[in-house]
Amino acid sequence: MLRSVPLLLSLISASHSFTNISFNAHLISHHLLGNSLSAAPKLIIAQQKLPTLRKEGYLFQFTGCSQQSDDIVICSFVVKNEQPITRYLIISSYLTRIIDSAGNEFTASQVNLGNKSSKVSAPNQMPRNVPMKGSAIFRGSITNTISLFDIKTNGFNVEFIQE
Repeated sequence: MLRSVPLLLSLISASHSFTNISFNAHLISHHLLGNSLSAAPKLIIAQQKLPTLRKEGYLFQFTGCSQQSDDIVICSFVVKNEQPITRYLIISSYLTRIIDSAGNEFTASQVNLGNKSSKVSAPNQMPRNVPMKGSAIFRGSITNTISLFDIKTNGFNVEFIQE
């Protein structure tokens, strides 16, 4: 059963000022991760302009986090290679993390990039100017507001910070 404390996520880029982002909770009625859940998970999605960051020739856009159960949260993003050639991108689960408002740190137990998924890393070929979905799964008792979603790649970090 989901906790009565809502998972409030307004992760935004430190380099952009998105002060009027409104969030709307949507319920998903299907089962995720092969688990049978007793209540529908809560999905929090930005209704207006979603936070984006450009780093190392990639454009990352945070698309939201959903609380799947008392101890599972999935944070999602879309990434696009803005360089004129196909490049190899790796998302690492060991260093991808969230930090909540109480200072608790949770590292990803699994990462996904396109159709690649792993408990260690998700490598994928990134074609030029084609968006690809990615996500990170976090396990633990996450009941506070998330202050940071930090994606670790091969060579750089992408930090979505709540302001």
